[in-house]
Amino acid sequence: MPHRSGCTTEGYTNATYFHRDENGALVFWCPVSGATTKGSDYPRTELREVIDPADDNVTWPADGTHVLNVRCRVVEVPSSQKVIIGQIHSYSGQARPLVKLQFSKGRIEALVKVSPTQSQDRKLVFPDVGLNSDLDYQIKLQDGLLSVTVNGMTQTENIFQNDADWSKQTFYFKAGAYCQDNEGPASEGARVSFSRLSVSHSRIPASPNGQSKLKRRPKSAIGRLRRRQRGIKIPLVHQKGFG
Repeated sequence: MPHRSGCTTEGYTNATYFHRDENGALVFWCPVSGATTKGSDYPRTELREVIDPADDNVTWPADGTHVLNVRCRVVEVPSSQKVIIGQIHSYSGQARPLVKLQFSKGRIEALVKVSPTQSQDRKLVFPDVGLNSDLDYQIKLQDGLLSVTVNGMTQTENIFQNDADWSKQTFYFKAGAYCQDNEGPASEGARVSFSRLSVSHSRIPASPNGQSKLKRRPKSAIGRLRRRQRGIKIPLVHQKGFG
């Protein structure tokens, strides 16, 4: 995340859906009536990792070490009491999420996709965390070993053993409020605040001249923010963070 100024998108905020609170945390609000994206029935206000702001095709492989570290609080949930707060999403093939970290009725669960070509999830369950409680989580993929840590408890899955086709995928991180509900008034939804968020990679794709494609984010990159009505997707670039 290019975060030299302390804001993920070079100062971008939205008073309703993406802003800083009085303590400096980034707050994501996603109403149940928000817009959806292709392949999903549910709305979202979230960050999507972008390694190269000029090229969404630049993503990272399953080998190497790739880490998302977060401290957040789930402040409000919809009637379903479910919101996804972090993901590793695949980019190639059917572009399924490898793992979704979900707050579900006070419980934290990691939904790990068994295969990049099938819909089956394996659920990893973590201890309960109440609303408005600090939640520290880490999602790490290291040479095919996926580890998810929530408030000090770690569980792992070897994705290459689950399905060798994962080795052919490339990935990116996501974080925010992916509301798992789409019924109700516009005043109902998911609200999540992030006080710490960072991403790191041991290796990323190289540009044709052999140099990393990660560059200082140009000011024009703000034009790449993708908005869909009440769903806002905001690019991240790795190796930086806040908090």
